[in-house]
Amino acid sequence: MKGPLSAEISVLPPCLPSCDTAPYGLGLLPGKSCIARARNRLLNFLILRILLRDITVHANRIRHRLGLRPLTGPLFDRMFQTPSVVMILSTPAFEYSRRDQPGHFHFVGPILLEPNRAFQAPRWWSALSEPEPVILVNQGTIATVLDDLIAPAIQGLRDQQMQVVAVPVRDGQLGELPGNVHTDLFIPFDHLLPHVDVMVTNGGYGGTQLALAHGIPLVVAGETEDKREVAARVEWSGAGINLRKQRPSPQAIREAVKEVLENPAYRRHAKRIQADFAKYDAPARAAELLEALARGEGPPPPNVC
Repeated sequence: MKGPLSAEISVLPPCLPSCDTAPYGLGLLPGKSCIARARNRLLNFLILRILLRDITVHANRIRHRLGLRPLTGPLFDRMFQTPSVVMILSTPAFEYSRRDQPGHFHFVGPILLEPNRAFQAPRWWSALSEPEPVILVNQGTIATVLDDLIAPAIQGLRDQQMQVVAVPVRDGQLGELPGNVHTDLFIPFDHLLPHVDVMVTNGGYGGTQLALAHGIPLVVAGETEDKREVAARVEWSGAGINLRKQRPSPQAIREAVKEVLENPAYRRHAKRIQADFAKYDAPARAAELLEALARGEGPPPPNVC
């Protein structure tokens, strides 16, 4: 293998441009029709070659000052073509199929949590053993404005025949809570998820994959960072409902949760992804790829649309 060796870990849904997908960030489902493929070609050209052209121009100015050759294509293409190996923290069951996916792209599976032996259950933990379904509402660690998802979810699910757990929420942050709602600033998911029937989330990649690793279907509402793309993959895979909003209404959340609880197809697809995840051992697979890279074993050439 010529040139310096490098490896990249994709901790988000891969934003690799492809003839089979729309540009990253729009949250558009890939589609297999001629119309969808024509849409993909047009949008990729407009965004990568025109709207984001200045980014590539700026990158080439920096490369010139460093004595490097200019990029021959859009920067986002080169971000994924330059590394010798790209490791995707997911599996094919939760990622779009691309006919032009490069040969140096490898699924290694999601990173799953080790059990937290220091966990001490909160006072309300016994409520999770009640016969009602358990709904987890989670906004992750970056987009933490409670009015976006947690507050409307609590309003929509209050007094329903279900137990609702909302995290992260500080004590007293939401005032007096309904009797079926429990909050905490942090609960280890490895302890909580085995009790959960549906997860309502803003679409953080890690939390979403942890839920699917437990076979839990989802309701997703988020539009910042990578969340449109995560929500679109939940919809595409059939493992949940994409509300397509940053701040859904309480009624929309309530109806979506009831739909996921009542329609077994969502859980069936979540279980299918869970089974695919179980085939992978991310640390072991990543180590194998890095060892092969160190031995100079190059990837096969990419396919071409």
